[in-house]
Amino acid sequence: VRRIVLGSSVNATAMQIPRFLLFFPRNELRLGYPLLVSLPPEHFRAVVAHELGHFSRAHGRFAVWVYRTRMAWIGLVETLHRRGTAPIFVYWLHRFYVPRLDALSFSVARDQEFVADRCAADIVGTRAAADALVAIDLLSRHHDEVWWPATQARLVRDPDGPRPFGVMALELRGWRETAEARLQECLHSEAGAEDTHPTLAQRLGALGESAR
Repeated sequence: VRRIVLGSSVNATAMQIPRFLLFFPRNELRLGYPLLVSLPPEHFRAVVAHELGHFSRAHGRFAVWVYRTRMAWIGLVETLHRRGTAPIFVYWLHRFYVPRLDALSFSVARDQEFVADRCAADIVGTRAAADALVAIDLLSRHHDEVWWPATQARLVRDPDGPRPFGVMALELRGWRETAEARLQECLHSEAGAEDTHPTLAQRLGALGESAR
């Protein structure tokens, strides 16, 4: 990993950023700040181990090639957007080629998530890896549906109020209060046709652990 970036989402991502078109990629780990301040260390270790698993050869050569190709295109377009220098052929490829690549690689992408989950389980154990998956799903719902809307409303009323990330470590911990009710929603959610991740129930089943 050549670079670690902290972001604002309840997510973590392993990226390969091409340095010359699609060649000579640089490994980059993107970690969501809400995960850092909300998860216990063992669960956060599972998150990092899962993402590092995407860089490993455990997927097999073909799966690794598919993953790197998908992430390289995503990273390339993001970089060019930031620089404001994307040539017209890149927009054309992103509009017509990348969606087709995504559609044909969804099944491979889902399989990769199972492999990365197993990598995490090898580091922290299956129970901790399963608990981390549950915690992230519940935390993400609480962050998006409760905490962030309430924070935005408070900032509208009081623009000079506390900074969101300054109080996040204390306030986001309230997600555990609604965890039991939300857990059933998470377990019964179904993956859409374009979801690159398996459902929470499928991932727990692959680890041989129950939800708690």
